[in-house]
Amino acid sequence: MKKFNNESVTLVDVMRHGECQGGEIYRGSTDVALTDRGWQQMEEAVAHALPAPPWQRVITSPLVRCHDFAAHLSKRYDLPLTVEPDLREMNFGHWEGRLVEEVHREHAAEVASFYKDPSQVTPPNGEPVVDVQRRVANAFWRYLDSHQNQRLLFVQHGVTIRALVVSLLGLPLSQLGGFEIPYAGRLQFKVYTSAERRRVVLCRLG
Repeated sequence: MKKFNNESVTLVDVMRHGECQGGEIYRGSTDVALTDRGWQQMEEAVAHALPAPPWQRVITSPLVRCHDFAAHLSKRYDLPLTVEPDLREMNFGHWEGRLVEEVHREHAAEVASFYKDPSQVTPPNGEPVVDVQRRVANAFWRYLDSHQNQRLLFVQHGVTIRALVVSLLGLPLSQLGGFEIPYAGRLQFKVYTSAERRRVVLCRLG
């Protein structure tokens, strides 16, 4: 997309954490570390992002599956690190910490309704997806507004990334379940900003 003379251009990479300890569970706000394979996945994702110039800042969820690797990366490249609470994963309420297979078996109707339209259905005692999207998008734009013409890396989670993507692309929140972000998946956006408007271009997905 063409850059106009009065626009700033900010390059943003958004990376999901790698594989986690505990197997296939609803982690959400449950704080669990990466497996060795999870670390390797993230190292490979970073290698694919380079040798382009490294980022000017790393912004991470406080949960250790994001934070520990982000801190490691920050130290390696001598980059400023910001821990942003609003990037934490969705709280899945009564599903937290439970095996996905078990929840799907015991609460099939609730799970089906949630995945059909997460904008209208919330896991019991969980955080509404609309609230997740609001806090993540607000955090994203706070950093974009204060770091124009830079390259930023956000390290976060599956639901928060998908909520951000549908917000940036102007899609309905009901489309949240229409795509997946793999472990250590990396998205890239170019954000063009002027006094009149913002334009967001998705350059890479997955």
